[in-house]
Parts: sequence; C-alpha cells; structure tokens
Amino acid sequence: MRVCLDLQEQSACSSVQLFTDEHLQYAKVYRDLTAEDQKRIHHRRISSKLPRTLRNDLFSVNYLDREIRKDSADHTRETVRFARNASDCMERLAIYRLYHNYCKPYRIAKQGDNTITHAEQAGILAQRIKSEMKTLFTRRRFFSRMCRMSSSDRMIWLRSIVTPMKITAEYLPAYAYS
Repeated sequence: MRVCLDLQEQSACSSVQLFTDEHLQYAKVYRDLTAEDQKRIHHRRISSKLPRTLRNDLFSVNYLDREIRKDSADHTRETVRFARNASDCMERLAIYRLYHNYCKPYRIAKQGDNTITHAEQAGILAQRIKSEMKTLFTRRRFFSRMCRMSSSDRMIWLRSIVTPMKITAEYLPAYAYS
C-alpha cells in the first residue's frame, strides 16, 4: 500500500487503482490505512478463480508472476530452493525487472520484423532506452544523484530489507552512499 501511495504522490492523479485478488490480508491492510490514505487508493478485489486471460484485470500480475517463477529459481513453486538472504533476492529481482522491461521483446504484438520491448510498449522512447542501456555498465550511478528512486528501490540499494532470523545487519559498502 505504501508503494501505491508513493506512486500517487508522484503522479498528477488524485487517486490510484489497486487491483488485488480476494485474499483477506489485502482488505485488512487497506482498512488499517487512515481515511485520508483510503481516499487516495481505489481498491478493486478480483476473484483469483477467474480464467487467466487477457480480459482478466489481474492478467499483467499473473503474467509477471509466471515469468518470474519460470526464470528465477528462488521463486519456483514446489521446491526446496529458496533465497537465504532477502536483500540478495531483491537485488536479483531488480536485475530481472531491468531485463524484462528493457531487454526482453514484447512478443504479444510484433510489428513486422521489429520487435519492441515492454518499456517501448509502455511509451518509453526507444532512443532513451538505447542511450541508458549503452551507459549501464560504463557510467556509475550515484545514490546521492538518484532523485527519482522509489521507496522500494531505495530499500534495495541500501540493503535495508531484513532477512528473517538473521542476527547481523547486511553489509553495505561505504561507497553505496556516494
């Protein structure tokens, strides 16, 4: 919910829509929000038993969940494999998010031989993506200059996600604050 509120603050919209399944935990968290915050989030609950087709309002979430489970061993179902460190797991997921949005072709709607990425489909200019990807491994990103970082990305960068039952804090190099 905190991420939804952060997104709403950054947008020009007076409220955001949050689509979830009918799990009771979502409704409980929503009820625990202040009345002012509840006005900023329009919560829509959708049955998870509906067919997982393009017409389902949860299609994008179901699709991404399937892709992450398919491509990341930490997230596969019915296995003994799991991430031992929450910060490391979230860093791997952030790298996967970059790959999925900016490198992986958006295969649903091919336009001739030109395949576009998910980011291009969302409206980000191909030239902008190309210029950022070109400097990805050659230009250092400084935390102090990353003004548009979301709260969840800030937690990943600073390795502040707590691993359950871990006694010591995560190691964070001094240069991470630069």
